[in-house]
Amino acid sequence: MRKVISIVALLLFFSLSLFSQNSGLLRDFHKNWKVSAMGGASYLAFELKKDFMRATMDMNSTPNLAFSVTMNKRFNHHFEVGLEYEKSYFSGFKNNSSNVNWLMYDPQFNNGDKKFIPNALYYDTDISSFYLNFYYCFLNMYSMRYSLLNMNFFLKGGLGFSSIGVAMGYKNPEDYIASNLLDPIYVKGQGRHPWRDSYGTLHLGLGINYYLSSRWSMVLDGTLLFVSSDYLDGVHNFDIKKLPDEQVEMIRIGVFDFVGQLKVGVTYHFDLYKGRRWTGVSPFGKKRNVYKNDFFIDKKYNRVRKPHDTFYKPSYRRR
Repeated sequence: MRKVISIVALLLFFSLSLFSQNSGLLRDFHKNWKVSAMGGASYLAFELKKDFMRATMDMNSTPNLAFSVTMNKRFNHHFEVGLEYEKSYFSGFKNNSSNVNWLMYDPQFNNGDKKFIPNALYYDTDISSFYLNFYYCFLNMYSMRYSLLNMNFFLKGGLGFSSIGVAMGYKNPEDYIASNLLDPIYVKGQGRHPWRDSYGTLHLGLGINYYLSSRWSMVLDGTLLFVSSDYLDGVHNFDIKKLPDEQVEMIRIGVFDFVGQLKVGVTYHFDLYKGRRWTGVSPFGKKRNVYKNDFFIDKKYNRVRKPHDTFYKPSYRRR
């Protein structure tokens, strides 16, 4: 966990150092900021062995909710760096749990008067994640008549850490009495998540922005999330090896959890206040800041263009 935090801190330091070497970027550091709020669906897709040789899944997943808040700084027409906080929820079930080796053979569920009964199970998981994100933004799209659209695609990648809370147990409360197991059977990281329940996380995504004005835009974001943990589905992964005298050897399997997410949200674009750099007049007679967004194309200037027309250029190239 400390390694992940150190890597994220180093990436943030080097990225800021790299951009600060350019005096123009440092001078305009207060420009081109944005804050986004998104919500949507998350789905625990599968678990992949750490040797990348086999996918496995002990439980069946169902879609659940995900929310995130991001704050980004755009350094030029293509590249952005930002911070993101995300809250994701997962849930699922297993009607016949006789093939969940951890529950069937682990002594903590099968000793003395305790005996796991392979009946229907459920799991509920929540993840709190923090990321350092890097974005590549494409130029605006064109219509069939070569007029510019207020839409553009972007790619993103992020590295961070996630704290995990999970609860797994029987669907039928009577099964706790018959098996003499706790309710829930397994719980970890619920409530305030301790640092020891945090894991390195990587996510990659593709999205599209639709600009309503220079200040506001809508965003659609699809992300694939990699978590270096094996119990998002409420159970640990084990293979078994049968030994003489009806004994078994349990072999722990290291896996990565893969999560798919699709979110939609709204973004507010702004410049940070700097000195007296204010222009224009508000309806109340006070000076206001006039924000210019290179990706927003005003309709009165959005003329039909030829394929090789050079009318559309980023503002920093228009001189």
